[in-house]
Amino acid sequence: MYTGKANWDIIRDVKQAVSIPVIGNGDVFTPEDAERMLKHTGVDGVMIGRGALGNPWMLYRTVHYLTRGELLPEPTPREKIRIAMLHMDRLVNLKGEGQAVREMRKHLAWYLKGLPDAARVKNEIMEMTTRAAVAARLEEYVRTIEEEAARPAGSESAGETLVH
Repeated sequence: MYTGKANWDIIRDVKQAVSIPVIGNGDVFTPEDAERMLKHTGVDGVMIGRGALGNPWMLYRTVHYLTRGELLPEPTPREKIRIAMLHMDRLVNLKGEGQAVREMRKHLAWYLKGLPDAARVKNEIMEMTTRAAVAARLEEYVRTIEEEAARPAGSESAGETLVH
C-alpha cells in the first residue's frame, strides 16, 4: 500500500517557491523524523499521519521534543494496552460492541506493533468478537511481557518465550 519514501526535496522546493505556510507530511514516525523534516524542508509545520496509528503518544512526544529538546521514553507495553482498551471502550460507547470490536482489530494491530510475539496475539484477536475476550487476551499478553522482562537475563523460562 504505502511503498517508497516521501520526497522531502519536493516539499522543500514547494516551500521555497511559495509565500504561504506549508505543512510537510510523509515518513514521520518519530519525534526525530519531525525535526529532520523541519530542518530539511524549512516547512512551517509537520503533519503526522500513519506515524500516529496505534501510537497516539507520538504527537505529545514530538511536541515535547521540538519545544524542549528532550526525548520522552516510549510508553510501556501496559500503557499501550491501557490506551488501546480506552480507545475500544470509547468506540463501544459510540458504535456498540460488535461493530467496535471488528473495527478495533486493525487499531489493536497498530497498538501491538513492535511488541514481542505480537503477530500471534494479533492473529488471535482477529478472531474475537467481544470486548471481554479481547481485554482478557490483552491482559494475559501484557502480564506475560512483564514477567519475561522481570526474569533475570540468561534464566530459562518454564514456558514459551515471547521472543522467537
